Amino acid sequence: MGTAQESVTIYRRLAADNPALYEPGLARALNTLANGLTEAGGQTGGRTADALNTAQESVTIYRRLAIDNPALYEPGLAFALTNLANGLTEAGRTIEALKLAQESLTIYRRLAADNPAVYEPYVALALHNLANDLAKTAGHRADALKHAQECVTIWRRLAAENPTLHKPDLALALHNLSCRLTEAGGRTTEALKHAQEFVTIWRKLAAENPALHEPGLARALQHLANDLTEAGMNAEAIVSWKELLRIYERLARQDSRFKAHLARVQRSIGQQNQLE
Repeated sequence: MGTAQESVTIYRRLAADNPALYEPGLARALNTLANGLTEAGGQTGGRTADALNTAQESVTIYRRLAIDNPALYEPGLAFALTNLANGLTEAGRTIEALKLAQESLTIYRRLAADNPAVYEPYVALALHNLANDLAKTAGHRADALKHAQECVTIWRRLAAENPTLHKPDLALALHNLSCRLTEAGGRTTEALKHAQEFVTIWRKLAAENPALHEPGLARALQHLANDLTEAGMNAEAIVSWKELLRIYERLARQDSRFKAHLARVQRSIGQQNQLE
C-alpha cells in the first residue's frame, strides 16, 4: 500500500502544475489506493473512512473529466463508482451505495451498446453488485431478483462463447440468483435448480483445477446443503454435507485455515443426522 500512497502523492503534485495531463493518472492512483485501504481495513478493522474519502475523490475527478470527454473517461468513472459503491456497502451505507451502483450500471449499459464485446461483462458485474445492494434494501427484493436474472442471462451467453473464461462468473451469478429466489419466498424449486446447476459447474471446474476451484465448490455445496435442509430434503442434504466434509478434510490437511470450516461442517452433519 505504501507504493499506492507514493503514487498518489506524486500524481497530486504533478496534477497541481498540469491538471490536463496528470489528473487522469491521479484518479487511477486514488482508485488503487482506495482498494488498498479497504483491504487493510478488512484486516485491521480500521481505515474505512480513509478508503471512502479516497474513492470519493477519484469519483469526483473522473466525473469532471467525463463531462469534457465522455468517450475517454466514462469507463473510468463507472469503475470508480463501482469501487465507491462497494466501499459504502461494506460500511453499511446501502442507500448511498445503491444510487452509485445504479449510475455505474447505466454507464456500462451505454458503453456496452456501442461495444458489447468489451463492456457486456462489466454490465453483468454491475447487475450482480446492484442485485446484492437491492436485496439488502427494504422493499426492493423484486428488483434484486430481476437484476440477478438478467445477470445470469448475460453470463450464460458469454460462457457459451468462452466457457474457460466465464464459467466461474456464471456459477457466481447462479449462486446469487438462487439466493434471491430463496428470499422471494415460495420459489424453493427454482432456487434449488439453480443451486444444483452452480454446484455442477464448480464440480467440473474443481476437477480441472482443484487448487484453484475446490474452495468455490465447497462454498457452493454448503449453499446447496442449506437449501436442501430448508426444503426438508434431508437425505439429499446429507449427501452434499458429506461431499463437503471430504473436501474440507482434504483442504484442512493442506492449509490449517480450513480447519474452522471443517469443524462447522462436522457440527452441521451431526445436526443433520438428528433430523433423520
